[in-house]
Parts: sequence; structure tokens; C-alpha cells
Amino acid sequence: MGTQETLVTPENIQNKLDNIRPGDIVVFSPGLYTAPLLLKDKYGTSEAPIRLIAEAGAIITMYNQGLKSCTEIEFFEQHRLRANKVAKGIQDMGKFPKTTNAIHDAMFTLDNSEHISLEGFMFEKTWPTHVFINNCRHISVTNCEFRDGTFAVGASGENTHDIHIQSCSWVQDTISGRMWSEIEWKRIHGDIPEHNVDVKNDFRLFDGSFFRGKSIAGDVTISKCKIHSAFNAIRLTRHGPNSNMLSHNILVHDCSFYEIKDNILEPEEGGSNWTFKNNIIEKSYRPIALETKQKGRYKNFLIQGNAFDLRDKPGPPTETHDKPAVFKVTSLDSITDCSVIFTKNTIYADRLVSSNISGSDLQKVNKILLREPNELHLLNGVHNQS
Repeated sequence: MGTQETLVTPENIQNKLDNIRPGDIVVFSPGLYTAPLLLKDKYGTSEAPIRLIAEAGAIITMYNQGLKSCTEIEFFEQHRLRANKVAKGIQDMGKFPKTTNAIHDAMFTLDNSEHISLEGFMFEKTWPTHVFINNCRHISVTNCEFRDGTFAVGASGENTHDIHIQSCSWVQDTISGRMWSEIEWKRIHGDIPEHNVDVKNDFRLFDGSFFRGKSIAGDVTISKCKIHSAFNAIRLTRHGPNSNMLSHNILVHDCSFYEIKDNILEPEEGGSNWTFKNNIIEKSYRPIALETKQKGRYKNFLIQGNAFDLRDKPGPPTETHDKPAVFKVTSLDSITDCSVIFTKNTIYADRLVSSNISGSDLQKVNKILLREPNELHLLNGVHNQS
């Protein structure tokens, strides 16, 4: 076992990945890498990790893969309509028209591997997924730039843990301001009875997130990242008989989020030991989603030192999802018997909690969430807790 540095091209990269060894450093030379890449059953070690490094000009993209004489606009439209048709078919079967099942369809897949790092890559013009991590441990993604895609990084498998994403950026909608100001929320994520999927006019290909975890163990750190013009940011779900052992130890810190059409932090079905701190949020619909209908599902959640500016309302004049709030809480039960500490945050917004809760339940939810000091600048004036 030793360190071997190899310079690769689009023509020979897969052969190198098939024969990679612990300690190897693979450098991607400038060029367009348009064939899906797979790293499977490869095991670096803590002392001899496998490093994949991109030189400037090395771009991983599916643009024009199998498509001839296709403009960038035509490329986008083909994938938009394709996603809409898939969503329509799912809705016609009586199910929610979600895109989650597409996360495995990626340009770069890491499967049953460990101690791997991706460094300095540009991922663009790829739908639905840029990077997919399945049953892997000790994976780092640093200094990478993601443009478009339904998912920047997807992960699945109960044995997936220790994922570190640092100093990366993602712009999901590369047309500035379109998703936030021009597209209605329902055209990305709406369902019956509010909305029947419209194959011609919807944008279901945006119904994704920067990091999407499906029933993973956890130990995920996302730091110093910039997520802009996107639908969701960090979303994890957990299912099955071992669900209480999943979605643990999630840390998101020192990131910036701008024009997030739906949620930034979404621990569906709950989780434990989540920390969201020192982040900057500007223009977001409902940054923190606590929606499970079961009591006691959120354990040791700390939301601290963040700056929320939610004064800008999303959508065109026809938008119905246009009342931003820091928290999306489905019911009082969602945060009953939970340990959620919300402290030392600065908030500029019309409301703290989503408007679907009112009356005495809203008072109880506010009391639970505001046990610790925060600086609140709400619709009816300045409310400074001390």
C-alpha cells in the first residue's frame, strides 16, 4: 500500500476508478466527463484515504450525453417535461408526486466504499442527481460547485455515516430570481386537492434538495456551504424497523441560504442530536420544518446563533404559499415531548410559526420554542427577549 498520484482523462477515468487502491490520488485533468462514474467496493483508510481531485476545467456533466444538436434550453426543457410526466404518473396512481426515488440516478455514484474524498469538482447540467452515496462511510466532499440538478448530494443506506460536506455551493435554478419570484410553490411540490400535476407548466425537476438522506445512520456535517435559488436544502427521512436509530448527529453550521422556496432544515419522521448554528438565511419560506405527527420525535435539537431575514415574500401575485415563518409546525403534537432549543437567533419576519396553527395551540408552541433568549423583530413590532 502506498500513495500513487495519477492524472486521468474522460477516456480512462472509469478504468482507474475500477482499479483504485488505498492511498491513491486521482487527478481529473481538464475536460468534460459526460459518462456516469461509479466507485464501488473501494476502501481507503484513515491513514491512506482515496482522494479524487479536480483540476480547473474538469467538469462532470451529462449535457449532450446521448443528445445531439441540443441547446441548453432544450436540454432543460426535456428534463423538466420528463420530471413532470413522472410526477403525473405517480399522482394518477393515487400517490404523492415526489421525486425522491430518483436520487440514485446520478452522474457520480459511490457505493459500499469508505474513506473517499471528492475535492474541487464542478458539477453542472445534470438531472436528477450529481452525487449519490450508498452504504458508504467517511466520505468528504469539499470545495465543489454544483449547478442545477434535483439533488446535489443524495445518500441512502442504514450503514451510511460520517459524511462531511464543506465549502461547497449549489445554485439549483441558474436563472436568477425565477424560482423565488416567478414559479408558484405548487408547481414544484403541490398535490391534490390543491394542484393536479400539469405536465406542460410544472417544474417538478426542482423538487429536491442540496443534501437528501434516505434512512441513513447519520453523522453528517455540512459547513461553510452556500445554497442559493433552491427548493430545499437539507432533508432527511427515516423509515423501517430501525428508524429510531437513524438520522442521528446532524451538524449544519456557518452556511448561507438565499431564496429557498420551501424548507432549509427538514428532519422528516424526527431525529436526534441535530445542530443548526451560525447560519445566514435570507429569503426562505419556512426554514425549519418540524412536521411529524408523533410526539417526542425530535431529540436534542439546537438552533442557535442564526440570522433569519424572511421579510421578502415568495412567488408571483397568484402565489398562495406566500407567508414566510421561521418554523413550519404541523400541530402542537409535532413538538410535544421534544427537546428543541431555539436560542440567540436574530429574526426579521412576519411570524415565528406557520399560520396553520392558531389560538391556544399557537401560544403553547411559541412558549415551547421561546424558552431561551432570541432577538425577534416580528410584524407587530420589535420583541426583544432577554
